[in-house]
Amino acid sequence: MWVHPYKSNEERKGKIVEVTHYQFLERYKDPKTGKNKTVSVSYDRNTPQVRKEATKKLEKKIEKKIREVEASNTDITLEELKDEFLDYYKHHVALRTYLINKSVLKTTCKILGGDTLARRITTPMLNKYFDDRLYNEDKPVSNSTVRNTRKALSLAYKFANRYGLLTVNPVKDTQVNWRDEVDARRDRIENKYLTRDEYHKILDYCAKKHKQYYVDAFELQYLTGLRFGELIGLQVKDVIKQDGRIYLDINGTMVVTDDHSKQVKSDRTKSISGIRRIILSKDATEIVERNIKGKKANDWIITRPASYNLPERPLKLNTIDTFLRRTAKRLGIEKNVTTHFFRHTHVSNLADLDVPLRVIQKRVGHANSEITRRIYLHVTKRTSEKFVDMIDSIDKLN
Repeated sequence: MWVHPYKSNEERKGKIVEVTHYQFLERYKDPKTGKNKTVSVSYDRNTPQVRKEATKKLEKKIEKKIREVEASNTDITLEELKDEFLDYYKHHVALRTYLINKSVLKTTCKILGGDTLARRITTPMLNKYFDDRLYNEDKPVSNSTVRNTRKALSLAYKFANRYGLLTVNPVKDTQVNWRDEVDARRDRIENKYLTRDEYHKILDYCAKKHKQYYVDAFELQYLTGLRFGELIGLQVKDVIKQDGRIYLDINGTMVVTDDHSKQVKSDRTKSISGIRRIILSKDATEIVERNIKGKKANDWIITRPASYNLPERPLKLNTIDTFLRRTAKRLGIEKNVTTHFFRHTHVSNLADLDVPLRVIQKRVGHANSEITRRIYLHVTKRTSEKFVDMIDSIDKLN
């Protein structure tokens, strides 16, 4: 303990006088940070009796500070933190968001050890964990996967901080050595949508395989820009007839339950901007009207037909993507085709028609999508280059 005298002006008996005070201070080590901190008490005197009393008060202050920190840093394990956080989280976010975060936290617990005390996880440990996933695995993950993991962990620790389970948050100061994905991004943009020839090849192949429900699903995505989850989540009651036109009310998306046993429609779209109403072209209207004929309000619009002992049922994203990849390979299309290609192709088609970017974003439910913007810029740049090549032909019109 040490003493720091200081003076202050105070009013006493109607007069301002200078008074000497004594601040008694003591250091202690914060168990949370390992750094030295200081507590203090002040008295008007510095006598042996006062110093004895100050010592007792300082000891009590230090005990209280340490007790508060240690009480907050419980022995909760990473697995237990995951479970408690997710139990809270599922009531506050869309089902799809919950399932994504559940998946990445489950993977993290498996790799770092679910029985590891959450308070023992340090920032350097997480830095190494993220780097290992990006660079040192047999199948390195993408930057976006690590971003999702980092975000989910941060949310879990913030939850623990808020409710007194922990005072530490090792995620906050992590620094990730992100992979250089410039080439991958360029490849992704230039090869994430279909040419008209590729599109028709896929549809013709589906028709030859007697999979009309695939033809309808892909064509409707191509004509509307819907996400596949939004498409298969459409119900008859989502078809709106107004002023002689047909609209689709996009108000949810189909997601797989966490045990992968079934698909359910979430009452939220991927984002707030995803909630929208879109107008249909004549071809799209024909597809919708053909598929809702004879169905009830709550029935799904696009379904796999009944077969054997199975009733009509919604299409499954994983099954469709597997089918598309195999189909593209058989047809000689050197692209990793998924259902999202039809959505991206819709964006490229609208860009070809000189539809403004903001209108396209609103139609496809993207408030600010980097990939939509890149496709738009790529297509409009291609159109501009084509114009440069054609400009000389104007001379022939003279």
